[in-house]
Amino acid sequence: MEKQSIFEKVGGAPSIHVLVELFYQKQLADPVVKGFFKSVDLEKLKAHQRDFFTKVLGGPDNYKGRNLVDSHKNLYITEWHFDSVKKNLVDSLEELKVEKQIIEEVAVIVEGTRKDIVYKKPELHKG
Repeated sequence: MEKQSIFEKVGGAPSIHVLVELFYQKQLADPVVKGFFKSVDLEKLKAHQRDFFTKVLGGPDNYKGRNLVDSHKNLYITEWHFDSVKKNLVDSLEELKVEKQIIEEVAVIVEGTRKDIVYKKPELHKG
């Protein structure tokens, strides 16, 4: 028997849609990260996020956005910002009554993106 993906375990596309809506409610209410969304087409961003979540959680790959490094490199996201976003996602999953084990699996996936999202200061070159 094939192992069910996280995407399937959480209820597929309809559940991802609900998750993304709740997640962005939390993002926009969060003083740590809400400033990142001031001049963003939120509906377009939500659509990208739904496709991205679907892909990384084992569903169909319809994601056509930029990679994580390119889409975040000029945002100067700190560890603090990243931790806040991760908490907003976990809180959203908990509020939607997703099983604890699945939430932990999602948290591991999110943590794996930290290196691509958090801003790294350029190293000074010695002349």
